[in-house]
Amino acid sequence: MEDVSRMCNEFDFEVRSEITKVGRSQFDVCYAYNKHKIAVIGCRDVIDGIGNSTLRIAKRIDIVTPLDDTIIHLLVSHWPSRLHCYKDHPDRQTYALRLRDQFTNILSDYGQGSYVIMLGDYNDEPFDSSLSDQLRASRDIDLVRKSKHLLFNPFWQHLSKRSDSHHGAGSYYYKSGKTTKWHTFDQLIFSPSFLNSKKWMYRHSHDLVHEIPALVELVTNAKMNFDHLPVYGRIERAS
Repeated sequence: MEDVSRMCNEFDFEVRSEITKVGRSQFDVCYAYNKHKIAVIGCRDVIDGIGNSTLRIAKRIDIVTPLDDTIIHLLVSHWPSRLHCYKDHPDRQTYALRLRDQFTNILSDYGQGSYVIMLGDYNDEPFDSSLSDQLRASRDIDLVRKSKHLLFNPFWQHLSKRSDSHHGAGSYYYKSGKTTKWHTFDQLIFSPSFLNSKKWMYRHSHDLVHEIPALVELVTNAKMNFDHLPVYGRIERAS
């Protein structure tokens, strides 16, 4: 952490740790940001309880852009591995429903045009019911533009290998996969305001998974524990 902070400080980036204990586990979130372009104005844990279990739904980070005082709400998640919470486990639906509730609360507090970005490792694919049905994250950008309630998930495009120049199909490589080794578990999901607003817009990109050759080699190496590629999304101020 100290080494990363020292490197980031040279480029005017500040590193923050939001590792907080929740129940018997913890949120494992750290981030870096350009302190000249955004300011962090709030951070809170979004959790839910089922029996003796505490569900870590998301870390909510509210930021503001000093350029025009726009508030953007980030909901950062790391949902359980399927080894401990299988694909159709009821808890996975609860994670999505509570995340959806947080989105609804933001719209209620800040208005329908609120800027919300959900991101993280969901350990679910874009087509799984938790994300597509409960969270209502759609691949249909035209439909999302017309809706006040759907979210836009551009990571549907990474469900298959699109050309020989791409190493795989997704962001997570499961070395023991029987029918596929690549999965799209890491995603960014955008509120419709980023598609309709005249202030801040989602910038479309063909490649949202960063296939750095050295990292791909690590991910696909059977002797390494590293199994995720970095993903990214871009928003820009409308001209």
